Amino acid sequence: MDTQTKPTILFLDDEDLNLFLFKTAHEEKYDIITTSTPNEALETLRHNHSIKLVISDYRMAEMNGVDFVKLAKTNHPEKAYFLLTAFGDTDEIADAIDSKFLDGYFEKPMNREEIRKSLDRALTELK
Repeated sequence: MDTQTKPTILFLDDEDLNLFLFKTAHEEKYDIITTSTPNEALETLRHNHSIKLVISDYRMAEMNGVDFVKLAKTNHPEKAYFLLTAFGDTDEIADAIDSKFLDGYFEKPMNREEIRKSLDRALTELK
């Protein structure tokens, strides 16, 4: 499958190792764009209209993932948004899902097959 036909996913994490691991695990199926700061991710969303889905780490230095998603979704409501967290289902994450800010979340360590199933389902619903 060439890059033109792969769905584009933006992955935000402030840890370089997580960026590398996610991209390596999923780049054969998706076009993965990685960013390490919320501001860089927002700028990427502004300029890259092919992004269909966004995954953000929950705990980051600049802001948490829920706050990032709320900002991103303000200008890009048509995209699907997921969080990646090592902290499980917090009240804040549950509230964000109930409020339709988030489409779901994944727990660390990353389960490749669980992530793919959820991403594929979300991408199908976006069409």
